[in-house]
Amino acid sequence: MEAQRVDRPTAAPAPRQVSELLRRHGIFVGLGCLVVLNVIITPHFWAWTTLRLQLQQVTPLVFTSLGMAFVVATKGIDISVGAVMAVASVVAALAIGPLGWPVAVLLALGSAAACGLLNGSLVAFLRIQPIVATLGFLVAGRGLASVIVDGKSKSLYDDTFISFGRRYFELPFGASVPLAAVVWVALSLAIWWLVRSTRFGFLVRAAGANPVAAGLSGQRVRRTTVSVYVISGVLAGIAGMYVTALAANSDATQVGLLMELDAIAAVVVGGTTLQGGELSVPRTVAGANFVLLTETTLLRNNVDTALTQLISGLIILAAVFVAARISRRSERM
Repeated sequence: MEAQRVDRPTAAPAPRQVSELLRRHGIFVGLGCLVVLNVIITPHFWAWTTLRLQLQQVTPLVFTSLGMAFVVATKGIDISVGAVMAVASVVAALAIGPLGWPVAVLLALGSAAACGLLNGSLVAFLRIQPIVATLGFLVAGRGLASVIVDGKSKSLYDDTFISFGRRYFELPFGASVPLAAVVWVALSLAIWWLVRSTRFGFLVRAAGANPVAAGLSGQRVRRTTVSVYVISGVLAGIAGMYVTALAANSDATQVGLLMELDAIAAVVVGGTTLQGGELSVPRTVAGANFVLLTETTLLRNNVDTALTQLISGLIILAAVFVAARISRRSERM
C-alpha cells in the first residue's frame, strides 16, 4: 500500500514574520529607545516630577488618539477633534458659572457628541469622504466656538472642575500622580476590554475590514460608523475639558489647536493601518506617548521652539513613513 503524503502547513516566510512583528511591536521598541535616549541626554529625566509632568501633558493626546483609533478602524479619519475640543471647552466655561460643574460637564459632553454625530452622519448617510466631512467641521467648529464666546477667552473659578486638571493622588511611597493620568489609564483599560471582548469591538473591526461583507451579514454598518465618530467626539470633548481645567481658562483659538495631526500621527506610528479593520489600544497609547516625548525631548534639551516643531515633525513623519511601509509590506506578503 502506498503511503499517502500529507502536506504540512509551511511556516510564514521570515520576512513576513519580521514585518508583522515590527508593525505590531515596533512602537514599543521605538518608545523604549526614546526613553533610553532621554536617560542619557536629558537632565533629571528619571525625577518623579518630570515623569509626572509627562503623564499630565500626554493626557489630551491619549484621549483624542483613542477616539481617532476607533475612526481609523472603520477606514475613516477625523481631523475635527481639535475643533470639537474647543467647542466642549467653551460650552463648559460658559455653563459652569450659572449651572454648576455637573451640568456644565454634561452639556460639554453632549455638544461634543453632537459634533461627532454630525460628522458620522455626513460620512455614513450622505457618503461624504471622511476627510472632507471632518474638514468642514475643522473650520466651522472652531469658528462656532469663537462665536459662542464672542472671540474672547473665559476664565473659570470652579475648584471642583479645575481639580480634574490639577489634582494629584498621593502614593504610599510619598510620590503623587495626576488625577488625569489615572483617568486615561482607566479609560484605556475599559476601551481595551470593549474592543477585545464585546460585540461592538468586533463590529467596528468588521466594518473597517470589509463593509460590504459586514452589511451582507446583517451588520448595520452605518450605525457603527456613526457610533465611532460619536465616540471620537466625546473623547475629544473630555480632552477639551481637561485642557480647560488645567489652565482654568477657555480660549477657543488655542484649545486643541493642531491636536488632530498629533492624534493621527499617534495612531499611525502605533502601527495601525489606515486601511481599517484593526484597533490596538496599547499601541495607540504608546504612539501618543512617543509623539509627545519626541517634542518634549527637544524642548528639555534647550532646542529652540520653532526648530523643535520642525525636527519633531520630521521625526514623526519618518516614523509614520516607516510604519506605513512596514504595514504595506506585511499586507502584500
